Amino acid sequence: MPRGSNPEKYLSSNDSLKLKEFSNFLQPEQGVFSITALGVDTRRLGQEFESWLINQIHGLIIEEDGMFHQSLGKLLNKYAHAEKPVLIPCYRFPSSVEKDEEVASNLLFFRDEIIANRLQVFLILHKELYMVLLSRYYDFFSRCHVARLFSDISFIREMSELEEKKPTVPEHEFEKALKELEETLVQRDQDLTQLMKRYFRAANTAYKISKWDTALNFYNFSLDLAKSFNDTGYQGRILGNIGLIFWNKGDLDKAMEFYVKSLTINRQIGYLRGEAKQLGNIGLIHLLKGDLPEALKCHQQALAIHRQIGYFQGEAAQLSNIGVIFKKKGEVDEALKHYQQALTIDQQIGYSKGEAITLGNIGLIFKDKGNLEEAMKYQQQALTISRQISRLDGEANVLGNIGMIYQDKGDLFEAMKYQQQSLAINLQIGHLRDEAANLRNIGIIFCDQGDFDQAMKHQLQALEIDRQVGHLEGEALDLGNIGKVYFHKSDFNEALKYLKQARSIFKQIGMPALIQKMDEAISNIEGKTP
Repeated sequence: MPRGSNPEKYLSSNDSLKLKEFSNFLQPEQGVFSITALGVDTRRLGQEFESWLINQIHGLIIEEDGMFHQSLGKLLNKYAHAEKPVLIPCYRFPSSVEKDEEVASNLLFFRDEIIANRLQVFLILHKELYMVLLSRYYDFFSRCHVARLFSDISFIREMSELEEKKPTVPEHEFEKALKELEETLVQRDQDLTQLMKRYFRAANTAYKISKWDTALNFYNFSLDLAKSFNDTGYQGRILGNIGLIFWNKGDLDKAMEFYVKSLTINRQIGYLRGEAKQLGNIGLIHLLKGDLPEALKCHQQALAIHRQIGYFQGEAAQLSNIGVIFKKKGEVDEALKHYQQALTIDQQIGYSKGEAITLGNIGLIFKDKGNLEEAMKYQQQALTISRQISRLDGEANVLGNIGMIYQDKGDLFEAMKYQQQSLAINLQIGHLRDEAANLRNIGIIFCDQGDFDQAMKHQLQALEIDRQVGHLEGEALDLGNIGKVYFHKSDFNEALKYLKQARSIFKQIGMPALIQKMDEAISNIEGKTP
């Protein structure tokens, strides 16, 4: 390993300043334990830190066994009475979810042995392991003298040049929130209120980049702290955000549980905006489960509160949600009226996310009306905004919508291309409901192409997901599509069976326009069977 290395050349100016903090910890006092944990996001940066520490610390013992998780007992015995500092380069071994969990658990145990035996230990951890410690074993850092995550800025620059894409603002926010959290965790006299808020901020930024499990862990830590000093306001906010995670993971019942808890607290403390927000969230679950009357009731209540308190962004969101309900009821003109009211507000207040969502919804209305050029115009506007604000779920949704417009135009090649782009994003961010919608639409395209085996395969995959997440409308659409595939294969008995199952669900959830379509399909088949 080269001598005289300096990791500073790979660091940002901010990280370079933090590197200078280590000067106070490089020669720890004899007989007093110390733990320094350095996180790195590239092997190159890990090697630079390793070489740098070897040169900075006289007599440093290097643990060459990179597979630390397999030799914990040996390490404890080997260094139980070490009189010199020890460097353990945990960044060397390949990362995997199971391995990182095992190593993190061992490190928590090893930390207590370091303290008991008054060892002086330097750990270099790869970023994934550092993140596992931070999100699941956060108490590890409570006894560290220094804990910092460093980014190889030259690697980011190289990747940016290769991909012509820089890290998004939300990714930068997440890194910043993590570093703030780290600083709080290693403070001797922790301010628990500040720690709660920093866990909350870290969770929010993780949520923005679709790191659902990381966000959930941080929210749970923040919730425990909020409960410890009875901060009901923060409890209400955290519970609602946990509900959003379960919503995105497709667990509607769990999402409802947390939304209701948050709603209860917001009503108890008289926080009207929070009450309206959770009413809207609960309304969306009723909408997805097909209970349109209950969904409309919740959204109208939320709309009334937002207007009462003058919260325009919330008013626009509820107008848009009410438009979705009218569209599902087949009342497209009433839906368009609500969408246009929402769009006007979003544009007036400069709320880009709401504007993109509403533009996409208006585009779908024009698609249903058969005006495909106008539909495409609105979807392209929505796509541009979604990409400008780095909103992946919005981008995926619009790409899927564009695919459906091409399908209606008869351009199946372009339709498939856009659906597959949308599916790739939804798989990346873990949006199960939207993944099912992509699979459903891809199945329809295969059916239109005459590839009935691929069509059936994709419809069954969509059906499995929709049943898993409790999306009744999606389940009914899948069943109807499976019935159509059987129809094209001339298996009329199976076709009738699935179409009738679909009709039953559409009736259950109150969607008359789709009931009529199923009736027409069933009547057509019954006219062909003896």
